[in-house]
Amino acid sequence: QPRSRGLGDVYKRQVITTAAMDKYLQVFALLFKIKRLEYVLVNTWKSHLTAFHSVKKLPGVAGVLHQCHLCQNQMVHFVTNLQHYIMFEVCGVSLNH
Repeated sequence: QPRSRGLGDVYKRQVITTAAMDKYLQVFALLFKIKRLEYVLVNTWKSHLTAFHSVKKLPGVAGVLHQCHLCQNQMVHFVTNLQHYIMFEVCGVSLNH
């Protein structure tokens, strides 16, 4: 049974075209994936910190774990900047046009 369309649906269809909604959904899906990646990286950092405290006394391990930590920081930095760029530069500029 088809859902009855309210007045809000009529206004949305007049303001937001189907093509624009498709683009919005693509951008939203990308932002969702980036946010999920950020979440995974943060949880990896928590696991890394626990492992570091467990094995930091072993010779040579501290240096390797430090390099891993630096790599994780770079990945988190990149993902965060990418997310902010898409949200504020791409979407923000698109809304102004």
